[in-house]
Amino acid sequence: MDIIEIRRMLAEGFCNLQYVKKDGTTRAATGTTCLELIPAFHRPKGVRPNEREGLVNYFDYAKLSWRCFYADDLLKIEENAVLNAFARGGNVEPENTDER
Repeated sequence: MDIIEIRRMLAEGFCNLQYVKKDGTTRAATGTTCLELIPAFHRPKGVRPNEREGLVNYFDYAKLSWRCFYADDLLKIEENAVLNAFARGGNVEPENTDER
């Protein structure tokens, strides 16, 4: 997946990520860059100069801090539909599919 698609997914809401850290270990995280989902205290205060090529910044929901990884080190990314629904005030209960 290219860096533009990774950044698009993070901008749309929470994603579950798995990537290889600099030390070679694997990290699993849940993060976003969608400002409306980031606590006001942690939102960027201004525009940051262009970061290093291939670097993806994200707000880590569990650590409540900003983290980054290189797009080439990404192993997996998927939308966290439950957390996105909860954060936006939607229904997080599974739909009842029983036919009566």
